[in-house]
Amino acid sequence: MKIRMTPIALSTAAIIVFSAAIGFCAGEKPADIPVAPTVDEAKDMIKKPIKMANKKEQLWQTNMDKAMLMAAKENKDILIDFTGSDWCGWCKKLDAEVFSTDMFKTEAPKQFVLVKLDFPQNIPQTNEEKEHNKAWAEKLAVRGYPTIVLTDSKGNQIARTGYRPGGEKAYMDHLKELKVFALERTSLLEKAKTMEGIEKAKALDSALMTLNDDEVMTMYGETVDEIIALDADNAGGLKNKYQMKKAMKEIEGLMKPDTLEQARKKVDETITTLKPTGQELQDLDFIKGQICMYSQDKTGAKAAFEAALAAEPKGQRAEILQNILTMYFSPIAEKLVEVNTMVEESKDYDKGVAELDKAEKEMKLDAEQKQQLYALKGDILMRKGDNEGAKAALTKALELAPQSRAAARIKSTLETQLK
Repeated sequence: MKIRMTPIALSTAAIIVFSAAIGFCAGEKPADIPVAPTVDEAKDMIKKPIKMANKKEQLWQTNMDKAMLMAAKENKDILIDFTGSDWCGWCKKLDAEVFSTDMFKTEAPKQFVLVKLDFPQNIPQTNEEKEHNKAWAEKLAVRGYPTIVLTDSKGNQIARTGYRPGGEKAYMDHLKELKVFALERTSLLEKAKTMEGIEKAKALDSALMTLNDDEVMTMYGETVDEIIALDADNAGGLKNKYQMKKAMKEIEGLMKPDTLEQARKKVDETITTLKPTGQELQDLDFIKGQICMYSQDKTGAKAAFEAALAAEPKGQRAEILQNILTMYFSPIAEKLVEVNTMVEESKDYDKGVAELDKAEKEMKLDAEQKQQLYALKGDILMRKGDNEGAKAALTKALELAPQSRAAARIKSTLETQLK
């Protein structure tokens, strides 16, 4: 379950250190999240609106009622592109690399009725079109763009995806794979209807195996409730498994600035009620640490991250947790935050640089910690307007640890802002 956090203001130094530790920088995102474009690429994306199919081509429909009639008549599924055609960089990238290619235009309509539901910022739409698109986005739980949803001819979701690198052939292969999984899942769900009790619960669980947690909760909420009811005493371990999925979904919905305290309470309640261990406990404590960070509760964050690491020392998040604890809760991290706060309040850039030089001489730092120091020095010099000094500091930072989690972000700054 990926938790989407609405950012809350942190100081520049805190962001530098925390993002470096957690890996939220170009080149270090999870496999299903595309690497962020450079500033120049992003500008280029935004300058080039997605070319929408004209009425003569009839490649993309814009009305789901019409699309469902066509799908039923032609015995096809529906592919819906939820897009922000004039502002969403990844939507434009997906369109350029896949949807606008001859291969996609030729092959995709053989399998799908194509529908484009647009959410533009500057392209005029009728109120009817806006309401239609909004209703389908809500029905299919769309929370970001681009979201690609596959449905049957009745508009029931069977799979979802988004931007994926690799071009049109790789994307078409991916869509075929999603359809295969959907057919297998449908077959298993039909078979489960003939069963009862725990055996039915196990069959339903097996049918959902190829989906991630978000897809399970978005597409099969009623099935989840049925599994929990069928394994009411948790004899098969399924009740707790799916209650955990429901809890994580609820926590995700609470990860907003005005409901962070509720999210924290839900995490604690889930730990107390379901008594998770291992990776599940690590995931919950990690989320709690994130909540504390964004709530400016550094003490609570440190305790949560330490608990997460102890829960599963070799778990999926262990390396990230070790980086966070080493890089954010270390004397040098505290010094960076202190210096940056002073600079933000006083605008005394020279004093900030002097404090960093002093810290470098007095503190015992490894290569990545020195990299953090020079990255902040570069940031301060950029704010001062000393681009040459900033370039020298960031070049030094990159040389200190070229393979670190922060290296890609530093390199991007050098290439896009300090040419």
